[in-house]
Amino acid sequence: LAAEIARESLAASDVSARRLAEYSRRRRELLQPKLWVQQGIQWVLQRPALAERVVTRLAGRPRAAEVLFGIIADTAPARRALSPSFLAGIAL
Repeated sequence: LAAEIARESLAASDVSARRLAEYSRRRRELLQPKLWVQQGIQWVLQRPALAERVVTRLAGRPRAAEVLFGIIADTAPARRALSPSFLAGIAL
C-alpha cells in the first residue's frame, strides 16, 4: 500500500503531506473492519454465556463458521461479518 501511494504521488509530482495522507486513509479503510471483528470476538469471549451461544450457533452454521475463520485467517473480507444478518445469524 505504501509503495502504491508513493508511486501515485511521484507520478503526480505531488509528495505533499496532504497527498501522502492518502496512505493513512486507505490503511484505515483496509484494516478497520478487521479490527472491529477482532474487538467483537474479544467482547464475546469475555462473556462466557454469549461465547457458548455463539459457538453453538456456529457449529450449526458451517457456512457462517467458514466466513468467520476466513476473516481470522485473512482469506475473506472482514466486512462480511459486519452485516446485521450475519451477526444476527450467529448471536440470536
